[in-house]
Amino acid sequence: MATLVNGQLKLENGQTITPDNGGWYDGQRFLDGVLGAKGQVTPGDPNSMVSKEVVAQSDAAQGLAPGTNEKYLAAGGASPTGFAPGVSGDIAPVSDLQKQIDSVNATILDKQTKANEAIAMVNENPFLAESNRVGRIQKINTNLNASLLVDQTQLKTLTDKATALAEANKPDTQTISETDNAGNVISIVQDKNTGAVISKTNLGKIGKADKPNTMSDSEIAKQNKTTLVQALYSQANSYGNVPPEVWNAAKKAWVDDGLGTPDDFEKQFGGLTDPNRKDYGQASGYQMDKDYRDKLFGL
Repeated sequence: MATLVNGQLKLENGQTITPDNGGWYDGQRFLDGVLGAKGQVTPGDPNSMVSKEVVAQSDAAQGLAPGTNEKYLAAGGASPTGFAPGVSGDIAPVSDLQKQIDSVNATILDKQTKANEAIAMVNENPFLAESNRVGRIQKINTNLNASLLVDQTQLKTLTDKATALAEANKPDTQTISETDNAGNVISIVQDKNTGAVISKTNLGKIGKADKPNTMSDSEIAKQNKTTLVQALYSQANSYGNVPPEVWNAAKKAWVDDGLGTPDDFEKQFGGLTDPNRKDYGQASGYQMDKDYRDKLFGL
């Protein structure tokens, strides 16, 4: 197992590193200065173990045989391969992979710059015959392309690993809404496993504040509807789309305030959902009838 000494991590392979907050090392997570047991999402909380689904996804992300990480965690770190999933030989944390990606990109740019400089020198040489000039430039480009092929292959491998690992570690989220004493509806996205708040969005006042006695019920409903619509559209991006957590919270407020049915809301504001999102349900999609949304966007 990895051990934490004076803010430094000593890994199973003997390497000593400075850990990134939230990173995984030898199957253990380092978070807010604490190193957890193997498989714990929240250090010190035995009820926050990584799900079997995520462990299985990590096998695929790291190019390991199915069940490798599960056996590793079950054995308490006795890795038969001599290194631990996530750090010591098979795949680095996402932050380390990004450093490698940046390094490869810098190498590619450097090679392209040097090749362009070499071509410029050839073109500026007044003593070269046209056939020699063309031949030299062709050789420079041939050598460059052969060299870049290796770098581009490495870049794709690193990018695929980083994407897969980030997806495997993506928290399972849920969206809830709260109303403060001033009547502001707050949309909250939180980790379903730990309850940690990922983001908060203030939708403004949507009818939950104290209502003046001088207004009729119909006037209050009209005012609440206007406020909700304005708050909803204010959250739209440059493409006119509203994030799922905002749209879902507005829909709930619409129904709670008696402004209409869920179907009414979908028909009026379904066009604000992002047509590029083809996922549905609690993970990250809109809480909207799938068949109606497919018909709306022609999916």
